[in-house]
Amino acid sequence: SCLLAHVIKLAVPLLGAPKVRADEGQLAAAREVAARGSASAWELAHLAVVEAYLRGEAASVDAMLFEIIEAYPRDIMAVRLSFVFNGPAESQKLLRNARATAASFTDEVDPVMNGFVGSELSYALEECEEYAEAERVARWAYERNRGDSWAAHQVAHCMEMTGRYSDGAEFMGNTFEEWKSGGMAGHNMWHWALLHSAAGEHAEALALADRLFDYHKNALTFGLK
Repeated sequence: SCLLAHVIKLAVPLLGAPKVRADEGQLAAAREVAARGSASAWELAHLAVVEAYLRGEAASVDAMLFEIIEAYPRDIMAVRLSFVFNGPAESQKLLRNARATAASFTDEVDPVMNGFVGSELSYALEECEEYAEAERVARWAYERNRGDSWAAHQVAHCMEMTGRYSDGAEFMGNTFEEWKSGGMAGHNMWHWALLHSAAGEHAEALALADRLFDYHKNALTFGLK
């Protein structure tokens, strides 16, 4: 069987909740497949990352992920895990990893993945307080894949961080129909309401919550946790 499939089952829950405990049965199954000797070096490297993270070896995890990214720069899972496992405190490492991945994507390769990778790079730039470049990359990512809720989220973040609250709320309103079905939609609506509130537009913020809460109740609840 495929070792990477087992690794993905272990890693995906960590993407949304890094503190979650691993499924011991799933981990044992992954180790059993690895022991058969047919897995690739790439798959084994990903299993090693997850195991190191579960052991609490954060410093080792970053170095291991960067080795994967250097060897396989188009590995989306590796760069995403680096964002989850490193966190904002390791902003320069996030930026290094995101730049290494983004450099391997061009418009001719895959516009959808370009948008995703660009959003990851924008997040890293923002965490390093490079707000102008972060917004430029976020808008570029959104144009590559209009409706990408992660890219829209990054634009909103950048406008929030630079104090352009009304403009940010307007952007979210103008693009809502494009990103409303995305995985970040509930969280994005929370940001949209915050932008209105920060701009002193409290009635708009409350109206937005009333209008959209039921429609995206599950996503919004998740986004606020």
